[in-house]
Amino acid sequence: MTKGIDRRQLLRRGSLLAPLLGLGALASVSPAAADDTAPKTGVLFPLIGTWTVQIGFPVNPDFPAETGLFAFTTEGMCLCTNTRVRDLGVGAWRPVPLTVFGFTLSFRHNMVDPDTGTWLGTLRIEHQGAMTSATTWTAKGTGTAYDTNGKPTDVVQSTTSGVRF
Repeated sequence: MTKGIDRRQLLRRGSLLAPLLGLGALASVSPAAADDTAPKTGVLFPLIGTWTVQIGFPVNPDFPAETGLFAFTTEGMCLCTNTRVRDLGVGAWRPVPLTVFGFTLSFRHNMVDPDTGTWLGTLRIEHQGAMTSATTWTAKGTGTAYDTNGKPTDVVQSTTSGVRF
């Protein structure tokens, strides 16, 4: 003769263990340790994913704001484009040690004249940012323009804000 399963008792025990198992799971996927700033496969960081972005130039109000699309991978790669440049930018991002979801972002893309298609040089973006919620982030820094010979021609202050896509 087999003993019947008391489902209520099983549910009670399960409901007591579930929060402990959840805390253990959260601890195992926490951001990278402070001494290891490189993103790793399997380590969750809220920046990973695809974002619509707004790019502004607070010091240069004559520059029009731009809209773009950025993607961040678990391996630390950043892919981005925006309405003005219309070129794929490629770069890297890294978590900042000893911060709560802070990050650095560095990427480069070509500058092309939209009317003639002439290559004008490259633009290197260096930003520092942080997650402001689970679905938003902000960053600020500089963009340095380089001519076709690699000589710096201009440095512009910029801000970027992202919303999960």
